[in-house]
Amino acid sequence: MKRIVLRSILIILSVLVVFKSYAIAEVIVIRISHDVPVTHNGHAVAAKFAELVKEKSKGSLEVKIYPAGQLYKSKEAVEAVKRGDIEMTYIHMSHIARLEKALQIVSVPFAGNINPDLYSVMWDKLRSRLLDPLETKGIKVLGAHFTGYVCYSTGKKPIIIPSDVKGLKIRAVAKADGTFVEMAGGIPTFIPSPEAFMALQQGIVDGNYTGTGSMIERKIWEVQKYMVAFQGGGSDPWGIVVNLKFYNGLSPDMRKILDESAKEASKFGGDLYLKDDAKYLKMLKEKLIVHVPTKEEIKQWDKISAMTLQKLESELGKDLIKDFVELKNQYKVF
Repeated sequence: MKRIVLRSILIILSVLVVFKSYAIAEVIVIRISHDVPVTHNGHAVAAKFAELVKEKSKGSLEVKIYPAGQLYKSKEAVEAVKRGDIEMTYIHMSHIARLEKALQIVSVPFAGNINPDLYSVMWDKLRSRLLDPLETKGIKVLGAHFTGYVCYSTGKKPIIIPSDVKGLKIRAVAKADGTFVEMAGGIPTFIPSPEAFMALQQGIVDGNYTGTGSMIERKIWEVQKYMVAFQGGGSDPWGIVVNLKFYNGLSPDMRKILDESAKEASKFGGDLYLKDDAKYLKMLKEKLIVHVPTKEEIKQWDKISAMTLQKLESELGKDLIKDFVELKNQYKVF
């Protein structure tokens, strides 16, 4: 009888210890940086990720967001995550392409004729060549997604077909879209997104490359007159990135929570951007002279995209280009 009582007391004490350990357990804070305004869809995606992580972990994991470049601009954020100065970043994938050149392929502009589903299946189909190599650089991409369609805006003359780009200084994000401008006869000028408005206002560049959402959120329309909208075309994906050492140091359950949350937040982001893209385009048509390429014009722009891929072949590799183009062709609209 005494043994039974003693065992019961020990069980109760062990339960109390467990509850006490949970009560005093330190919450793991995960800092995530991005450089878009809090009104931007990108911030909504980061906030969704934070919400999902908190919910799934029952509060044992907390994602603290540092928006609008408070901690780092995009290029700096990648290096900060690599070093472990910050745990995570939500970022334009072209900035990660500095570490893995194959990733440049997802940022090559296309003028149209692409089903946006391409930007969800692409990561699964080509993950071994696009994302997995990043782990040797100390980072891991947990999720990536479609971020609306891209566009070119100008202040003095419209861009309708590729020959209209000739001689223009166009603000570029990274090497892939910069090469696209170069192949069209323009002069790519690399300027961080937060500085694009000022560069356009001061005439440092003649035009800007960005997404329709950023045209609104960064008020680029205030300093531009014309826009060519690559509706139904290419997108510049964004990704949720974590320091690999930090990630591997978490328990399997916590890693699963981050994986699932990133996947769900990416789905949320892709759907949000697609839904809002039409809204943004309508708003921009009220503020600018907007042109959406015709089927014939898309063919002209597609030649520039093909020239861009060829120019980058030594960095991308023939096989990757072949597989990417074949995959893209499976998601043609017409």
